[in-house]
Amino acid sequence: RSLIWPDNSAVLVGTDAEPEVFENAAERYGVPATRLKGASHMSRSPDGSALVAACGGRNLDLCLFDVTRGLQVISPQVLYGSTLPVLRIAWLDNERFASLHAGESWSLWTRQPETPILDQVALLAGGDSELLAVDVGVDGTVAAGGQYTGIVTNRSVPPFDQSDAGWLTEAYGGVTNIVVADDGAIGVIGSNWVDMSPIDVERSPPEPLAANPERLAWIDGDQTLAITSARGIYLWPRGGAVAPAELPVEPGRTFGGVVALQSPWRFGYSLSSGALIGVRQDGTTAPLVPLEQSADRLSALSLDLHPGGSWLAVSRADNEVRLFDLSGAQAPVSLPLRSNDSKVVAFSPDGARIAVLGSDGRLYLFDFDAAAGRAEAYLSLNPVPLKFRAPDRGDRQANWIAWDGPDRIAIATAAGDLLGLSVDWPLISNYIANRIKGLPDS
Repeated sequence: RSLIWPDNSAVLVGTDAEPEVFENAAERYGVPATRLKGASHMSRSPDGSALVAACGGRNLDLCLFDVTRGLQVISPQVLYGSTLPVLRIAWLDNERFASLHAGESWSLWTRQPETPILDQVALLAGGDSELLAVDVGVDGTVAAGGQYTGIVTNRSVPPFDQSDAGWLTEAYGGVTNIVVADDGAIGVIGSNWVDMSPIDVERSPPEPLAANPERLAWIDGDQTLAITSARGIYLWPRGGAVAPAELPVEPGRTFGGVVALQSPWRFGYSLSSGALIGVRQDGTTAPLVPLEQSADRLSALSLDLHPGGSWLAVSRADNEVRLFDLSGAQAPVSLPLRSNDSKVVAFSPDGARIAVLGSDGRLYLFDFDAAAGRAEAYLSLNPVPLKFRAPDRGDRQANWIAWDGPDRIAIATAAGDLLGLSVDWPLISNYIANRIKGLPDS
């Protein structure tokens, strides 16, 4: 496919052809060419400054590219992830374009406002290995870890520079999950160990854990670290003066996620069956929600409690996320995804939004009304820009997410970069308000 500019330049786009095919075509027709892979149904703005194309698998995404005078494609951004393929794109003027989708639905888009709706800001760049986990504390502490590397730093203490950050020791053999308490204390697990603040890279290896740890969370007002593993649950008092104590549980169970809860519960955890269990202050346990609502063998590895204390967000091994009202006053809420399953669910600090990371690296953002028990999808996109992507990983570039305040999401990437996705919600609201859906007979 190709688009011709008024100055006889061209953009050539294809999905299967080798680079030589594009080079030969550009040489044959005497035009400079830029190769874009995986895009179709292209349309350029009348002044040639922008290019819109259907992108992603099966033409389900809509991408906007800024184009320089030399026909170099810059600033690619995914505008919208739809469940209906894009069939045609047409510009109305240099600022507005329309897209026609399967099912005879169409959308009207605008390039205004000029500032990006989503702005990728590097927090820490140029990691040495893949990052698998990240968390951010309310005090400004940022902690991330992955394959044989990890970093802990505090942005409230200038300068925020990678050279001033404290690194987790490489002897740990890889970080798999990490949590930050409100005061900046760190809890971290690897394949067969657990550690907590104070992190000291000079000391001997951390506390060993015979059963492979799965997830961890600060509980008891950040005074205890709760760790789930393949065979049980461990509780480790803050300070690490004593070894983690194994909580007596029914044998034969496989444990998943863990989350701090509010009274009368101490904390909650999930089983491989999908059941959600609460632990009271006296150590007794009971289902957090009726088993017929959760125990469907779709294990929940990621759990997050709404700041109001009533709603529990639960990841699943299928194409949705569930929200449960622990008071039982409202029915469960299902959030549909395009991903096959979800990896991370997280409420924003103000509880007004939910971020979900699919196992395919796609990020979903929802607006949430806790009082009404209603969630509305805002955006669905691959949050890692091309320049931060690891080779040979396809779209699976984002490994973990965590809210960094109410307007930014920290992203641990496959290439070892820690990114900040800044979200201006008023702009997004205006942007969606300008998107018009037509009826088949309109």
